[in-house]
Formats: sequence, C-alpha cells, structure tokens
Amino acid sequence: MDNYPAGAANDPRAPWNQVDPPAVAFNVAATFTLEKTVELTTVQYEGGETDDEGYTEPYDTLQVEWKDEYKEQQYNPVELLEKLADLVEQNLDVIRSKLLYLHPEWRTGYLTTEMRRYKGMVECARGWKITEESYE
Repeated sequence: MDNYPAGAANDPRAPWNQVDPPAVAFNVAATFTLEKTVELTTVQYEGGETDDEGYTEPYDTLQVEWKDEYKEQQYNPVELLEKLADLVEQNLDVIRSKLLYLHPEWRTGYLTTEMRRYKGMVECARGWKITEESYE
C-alpha cells in the first residue's frame, strides 16, 4: 500500500508524476555596464606651476586623450578576460600533463573535475566585445 490519495498513484496530472520538459539552449545577448575609477599618469597637462607667492596653478587636463592614456596603462575588461582565459588554459595544460601519469581509474576524480571547471571559465571569458566606451 502507498501513501497516495485513492486513485492518484498513477494519475499523470498528479504533481509527483509530472515530468520536467527537456532543457533547450537559446542564444541570449547579455549586456553589462561596468565602471572603474583608476589612477592614470599623463604628461599632457598644463599648469601646476607654483608662483613666487606659493600659489600653485591648477592642472588643466582638457587636452588629454584619456582613452589613449588608459589603453597605454590599463587593460580594458575584454583584454583582461582574454589574459585570464590564457592563464586558465595554461592551468589546463598542466592538468592534462598530470593526467598522463595517473592510473586510468583515478583520472575521473579531482583533476578531471578541475578540467571541466577551467574549460567552463575559458568559455565564459572568451567572446566578449565592447559596445560602448567612455573616458572622463
């Protein structure tokens, strides 16, 4: 005897007999807006000179091409993701070489789990593009 209500054990409409539909893959565009304040150096400024009375003129950076300065001194998010993906792929190479020395029964353990995790990280890091840039 079961604990189902009378006649409900094999009822396809009962919640415990429902079957989830299979997962279907869809292409989805993900858009993120990121912002980070960074310290950049430049020689493209005017002012900053101190007069005889000790007054220092404020710096004028209106002529600075901040986009160029940023690109010379920092990685943008896509470049950074690419660099990180390269590092992860190097770790994958190390794991692959370690797997060669393991007994076949042990290859399905920790290292293969790490490989799957690293491959997923590389997949997530690759393929991004910059659709808008702003430097202030």
